[in-house]
Amino acid sequence: MHKIKVSLVFLFCLASGCKSQQYTYETLPHDQIVFGQGGGMAGEIKTYTLLENGQLFVHSSITKQSEELKPQESERAKEFFTKLDGMSFNNILFKHPGNRYYFLGRKTEQGEHKIIWGSEDHNAPDPIKDIYKQLIATLK
Repeated sequence: MHKIKVSLVFLFCLASGCKSQQYTYETLPHDQIVFGQGGGMAGEIKTYTLLENGQLFVHSSITKQSEELKPQESERAKEFFTKLDGMSFNNILFKHPGNRYYFLGRKTEQGEHKIIWGSEDHNAPDPIKDIYKQLIATLK
């Protein structure tokens, strides 16, 4: 009987450890990818936040509302983190917004780094635009 109890406790611990922690918009971890767009006539900023576990949130600067969107597969989400970290994202300095602008950022415990583009006079680096397009495609 004792072996059965020990086995059940072990299986419970193993099973509960496999599920990644779930967050709310108010309790986000430090490690995030943020992306979105802003400006235009309304001046609204839509910010999407992707976590490594695949959770995805959206926040509107006008309504001040945040909601969780359909989660991404965690492996796919981790690929985005790996891509940004692999290109030394924090070393890319590019801030050229236009009336309508786009942004891609990486948050860690050490801080946040953001790239902003939209000015017709300055083209964002292609790898940044490519990752942004891939992230936007995950929203559909």
